Amino acid sequence: YAEDPEHGFLPSTGRLVALELPAGEAIRVDTGVEAGAEVTSFYDPMIAKIIAHASTREQALARLTEALRRTIVAGPRTNTSFLAALCEHSNFLSGRFDTAFIDRHLHELGAGSRRLDAAAAAAGVAHLIAREEDRIARRAALLTTEPFSPWKTNDSFQLTGKRDVSLPVMVDGEPHAARVEFGEGGARVTLDNMEAAEDAVVFEGGEAVYVLRKGRQTVVRLKDFDDVDVEHLDDGGHMKAPMSGKVIAVYVQKGDWVEKGQRVAII
Repeated sequence: YAEDPEHGFLPSTGRLVALELPAGEAIRVDTGVEAGAEVTSFYDPMIAKIIAHASTREQALARLTEALRRTIVAGPRTNTSFLAALCEHSNFLSGRFDTAFIDRHLHELGAGSRRLDAAAAAAGVAHLIAREEDRIARRAALLTTEPFSPWKTNDSFQLTGKRDVSLPVMVDGEPHAARVEFGEGGARVTLDNMEAAEDAVVFEGGEAVYVLRKGRQTVVRLKDFDDVDVEHLDDGGHMKAPMSGKVIAVYVQKGDWVEKGQRVAII
């Protein structure tokens, strides 16, 4: 399902940047979408049904878990990792569960609030830097035909020694600062003292990149300093609804001054 277990299983919408569904013996997949399709708020958020068959419950669950772990979805957030954790839980495997099972084991199943995956975010920043370096190199190749031009050398040389900078980025909509150290081997990126994860898979999605690691998605983009509201730097001056809905009442008009805690609208 296109829903976010880390935020109360709220529906998640958007373009499917990547979609790779599993295949294999005794695995059936029913779906009506493909990569590039939009998951909107107007239809059921199911992306696919993944069915596993085997001669025993344990074998079927093992096969289903493996299929879920091979499922790749980038763009909208999904419950794929949550479902895999559920299939692996010892009580669920043995049949000891009831309708309150998920509520009792939310955090064990990877639902609820979780810490930022800083290593995945660093991998996303490293990808953005590499993409920009490639763009600059291609532009330099067009601007000069001189084979030994210093502008064609991508070694981050500067006269003042080691180049170590702070790069403002947005990770899952929140501002962070990545450290970028340029050396002979290229750019070394850290975020919250964590280096870029080697097991992260990065997908392009316009200005942002979508990083998948251990079943979680981390969205990274460079910070945009256009239209900054100085008085509301913490939240960007915007109010964002946690999910799609119908606006049934609006209590303010353009140009009105509002105070913290004031009712603005009902959705």
